Amino acid sequence: MTPYTPPSLHEVRIEYRLVTPSGRTPDTQSKRWFFEVPPGPSSRASWLELVNRIFYDANVALQRREPSDPAWFFADQVRVGHVDVDAALAWNGHKSLEAGLAHLPWMVSEGRVVWEPAACFIVDPARRYAPVSAAVYTQLLAYRAREISRLDDAGLERFLEKLNPGEGAVRAGPWKIRLDALAVVPPTPKGIFRRQPQDALGSSGPPSPFDVHDWL
Repeated sequence: MTPYTPPSLHEVRIEYRLVTPSGRTPDTQSKRWFFEVPPGPSSRASWLELVNRIFYDANVALQRREPSDPAWFFADQVRVGHVDVDAALAWNGHKSLEAGLAHLPWMVSEGRVVWEPAACFIVDPARRYAPVSAAVYTQLLAYRAREISRLDDAGLERFLEKLNPGEGAVRAGPWKIRLDALAVVPPTPKGIFRRQPQDALGSSGPPSPFDVHDWL
């Protein structure tokens, strides 16, 4: 029997620029995003495609919101690493900036969301993605840790109690059911644009006028 391999958790650091009719801005800005992706090898090309697709979808949304503004964001550099699960599980429950950066950095990134749909995403085997809250991402991490026995039932309850005071036992009880529910990429909401996954790297822009306007 093939051993079970759970989805993996990744941190992606992105440098990006704004593109206007005058060209790209000389200086880059940065984002730090977090993902749960299906098990199996993933190439640099697949990560570039995914990040560019999220950028592209955000650029479409921005131009739908401001049709007179042709500017769009260009993903300049993408660096992929693994989430430090041990550091996350060692969180003591303090909700300070220092504790967030050391243990749950996606919580800090969520506070810095401006134009992107979220700082955390889940990805299914078809490479479709869905934005999720930092709290959901933290629960996913805890449930995955329980799934592979890095936490026992008591440890899971203690961790979830720190995350949601007064609810640890309730959230830890049916953890497998909750995990299965959280890990699903739902259908795209009506009126929201999503470019389909593709083998080519793709580009983060400029958004196609067809994609911007064909959404009613």
